[in-house]
Amino acid sequence: MIFCFILVICGLFQLLMINGDNSNPSHHKLNITFEVVYMPSNQERVHNIDKQEAILGVHINRNVGVNVAELNEIQLQNEYNINVSSWNSWRYLHSTIDKRNILNGEIGCYMSHLHILNRTMRTRQYPGWTVVFEDDFTIHRKFLKHVH
Repeated sequence: MIFCFILVICGLFQLLMINGDNSNPSHHKLNITFEVVYMPSNQERVHNIDKQEAILGVHINRNVGVNVAELNEIQLQNEYNINVSSWNSWRYLHSTIDKRNILNGEIGCYMSHLHILNRTMRTRQYPGWTVVFEDDFTIHRKFLKHVH
């Protein structure tokens, strides 16, 4: 959650800096890709994505979220490059510090965002931006002013 928040703050800061630079007209054309993490079984959230995509007026790439409960150790290692013993140590450390067990949904959210970040870093043409939404997001009018 904090990692996602930091990425959003850094991205918004840079977006505002670009919009404030009137000396270079090429900065006014933003190359933005929109991504959303969702679970297809939640039809209410799928409908929300459709609605927000229509408001935004551009395509949003849909990424099925990681359901950790359905993965085994081999899949974690091979598909997500996660060393299970290190992961279990991290989970234990988190539970010691936060005084609660980290939820599978939190792990899946982290892994879903990390997967999008890794794919974006491998395939993205720069300069450009990637905005990642959760499936319960709402597009605000002020956001539209900055991306159109």
